[in-house]
Amino acid sequence: MEREAELGRLTEKLDLSTGYLYDLLLYTDMAGKVREQPENALWHSHFAYRTRRMLEAKIKSGDDPNEAEQQRRRLQADLAAEIAHKGIERFCAAYKIALFTHL
Repeated sequence: MEREAELGRLTEKLDLSTGYLYDLLLYTDMAGKVREQPENALWHSHFAYRTRRMLEAKIKSGDDPNEAEQQRRRLQADLAAEIAHKGIERFCAAYKIALFTHL
């Protein structure tokens, strides 16, 4: 439930879309089946790409492109730490509980 609370905080802070959250469900499945299908180890790169694209759409360059880039990198690191490392890597498919509860 701690993961769900943190996911809720991130959703409010960054206005994470439902589509993004549903993609996380796919990544949890992939992480849980790496032994069965080694290509599922790519879940982390899919997560990083999807997260980066989402942040690029939310945070426009505006007046200072360097500042926007630093903000995107900081937020991507925060999302990776909370969702990818503390959530998906640690709990694999069990992270779905937090996601479903949040959704």
